[in-house]
Amino acid sequence: MTTARGRETHRRRKKSAARSGRAAGLVLGSLATLAYALARGWPPVVPAWALAAAAAATLLLGGLAGLYPAVRAARLPPTDALR
Repeated sequence: MTTARGRETHRRRKKSAARSGRAAGLVLGSLATLAYALARGWPPVVPAWALAAAAAATLLLGGLAGLYPAVRAARLPPTDALR
């Protein structure tokens, strides 16, 4: 059995951070939109282009947010990176 090192660890952490950031951003953005629309008395309708833009923005921000820890973890031995 071989362990993940260097670039592989970096790639895995980056993907994980991107997925987490994308999911959290979509949920929080949807809840904020719903709350704002209901507070204004508007129907909570979101156009498809806005959903696509939100998905793209959260993917970008999640990737950027996970980049720094992923680079640091890639430089450590796998057992130390998991602490």
